Amino acid sequence: MVKKLISAACILSFFCAPVLFGQTEEEAAAAYNKGAGMVQTDVQGAISAFEQAIELATKAGEAAKPIADNAKAAIPGLYKQIADKLLQEKKLDEALKAYETAAAQAGKYGNEAVAQASKDAVPQINFALAGQALAARDYASAVVLLDKVVAADATNLDALFLKGEALRAGGQGSEAVAIYEQVIAKSTAANLAEITEKAKKSAANVFLAEASALMKEKKNAEALTSLEKAIGFDDANAGALQTLVQLYAAGKQNDKVIETATRFLEVKGGDPKASSTIYYFLGVAYQAKNNAAKACEAYKVAVSDKNPQIQAFVKGQMEQVLKCK
Repeated sequence: MVKKLISAACILSFFCAPVLFGQTEEEAAAAYNKGAGMVQTDVQGAISAFEQAIELATKAGEAAKPIADNAKAAIPGLYKQIADKLLQEKKLDEALKAYETAAAQAGKYGNEAVAQASKDAVPQINFALAGQALAARDYASAVVLLDKVVAADATNLDALFLKGEALRAGGQGSEAVAIYEQVIAKSTAANLAEITEKAKKSAANVFLAEASALMKEKKNAEALTSLEKAIGFDDANAGALQTLVQLYAAGKQNDKVIETATRFLEVKGGDPKASSTIYYFLGVAYQAKNNAAKACEAYKVAVSDKNPQIQAFVKGQMEQVLKCK
C-alpha cells in the first residue's frame, strides 16, 4: 500500500531552512501524494508523479529524503504492474518489453525482488512467443526466441527440445539431431524419461524422412544407413523396422533380417497374420541358414499373405522343399 506523506513545512521561518527548500519539500510531498492517489486508476501517471517527487525531494535535501525513498520503493512495483496487465491481456510483445523495463527500473532503485520476478517472466514470454512463431511456421524466429530461453536457463529442456523441433521443421535435420542429442544426454542424466523418449523419437524421424527421400531416388544403400541411424534412436519404430527387413532381405543379409524381423514382431504384437509379409522374409532367411524348423514356423503364418506370389512361393517351399508338417 502506498501511503500519503505530510511535509515537514516550516511554522516559523527563523527555525527553518530557507523558504526555497521548504517550498520544494512541500512540492515533493504534493507530487508524491498525487502519485499515491493515482496508483489504482492511472499507473503510468502515478509513476510520473513519483519521479517528479524524487526530483523535487532531491533538491530539497536531507529533510525530504523519506519522500524520495518512498517514491523509489513504489516505482518498480508499478512498472511490474503494467507488465502483468499486458501479460494477462496476452499482449506478449508489449509485456516482454514492459518486464524488461520493470527489471531495469527495479535495478535502478534497488528492488531485488521485483527485478528478479521481472527477469523470470522474460524467458516464459519468449517461450510463449516461440510457440506462436512455430504455429505460424516462422521457424527461424522460433529458434532465436528459444535460444534466449535456453540462455536464461540451460536446464530448460522443453525449450531445447522445441528448438530441435523448429530446426527439423525448417529443414535443418542435422542441426536438429545435434540438439536432440543434447536433450537426450541431459534428460537421461536427470532421469526425465518422458522428454528423453520424445527427443529419441524426433531424432529417429529425421532419419526416417531422409531414408524415404533416398528410397524415392532408388538409393537403397544410403537409405539403409539412414534407417539404421533411426533405429539407433528409436528401436521400437515399427515403420523403420519393417523397411529395414525388406532392405536387408534384398541384400541377403539373413542374420540382420532375422534380428530385425524378430524385433519388429515384438513391437507390433497382435495377430501374427497382420505381419504375414515379415514372416515371409523371416522364413526365407531361416531357410537360407538351413534352419528348416524355424523356416516352416514362419512360413505357416506367411502362407496367409494377401500377395498371391508370396502365397505360391511359401506353399511350394513348405510342401516340396522343406516338407513342413
